[in-house]
Amino acid sequence: MAISLRQARPYLSSSEAELVHWSTSKRVEALTPARLRQKLDRARKLRDKYRGLGDRQRREARGKQSPRGQRGAEGNSATRMKQELFSETAERFEKALEAAGTPLKQRPKKTERKAAKKVSKKAGVTKKAASKKVSKKAGTPAAATQKKSASKKVSKKKTASKTTPRKKLAAKKVVAKAQARKKANRRSALSEATEGKRKQTAMLKAGQVRFQGHVSSRGRRNQAKRDSRGRR
Repeated sequence: MAISLRQARPYLSSSEAELVHWSTSKRVEALTPARLRQKLDRARKLRDKYRGLGDRQRREARGKQSPRGQRGAEGNSATRMKQELFSETAERFEKALEAAGTPLKQRPKKTERKAAKKVSKKAGVTKKAASKKVSKKAGTPAAATQKKSASKKVSKKKTASKTTPRKKLAAKKVVAKAQARKKANRRSALSEATEGKRKQTAMLKAGQVRFQGHVSSRGRRNQAKRDSRGRR
């Protein structure tokens, strides 16, 4: 039994009532195929919406499901009426499209929709599992040791680059000190040698002076003796 718009109007919103109104025989003929498709999609969505709502309300009334609101659903006659109304509305739009010579797009059945949802869920699960595996591999001990060894190598290179100039400076300082010591030793040796030569020269000169004085005094004594002999 078809439900009239007058019967359902108290339970409908303004947009829902307008949609039903466009499905009547006088109005539906004025719609283009594109508008008919839009109206058909809207009617199917409302039909599915109130079908699901009616099922939930029936489960709540039977106590098989906890209510979403503060009070559970006591009845679902209005919801069932709207489900039937929009089912009839969708059928009228479908017939108008067929009369216009436009093929209808078949909506997937519930089983097909469920299968598609399962596939999408499995794909999401596999992606999450793959991301977890990647994150676990990144946090494995091997990866940690590799990171530590790499950081150690970097730190060693840094310390080596820092210590190498210091070592070079220290080696240069040691070499400079050794060279300074050698120069000092050479100077001291030269000074000692020159001092020894100077002393030796002085001693030789003093000996020559003494020897010459001794010779001269001896000659003077001999000359005096000869002079005394000549006087006699």
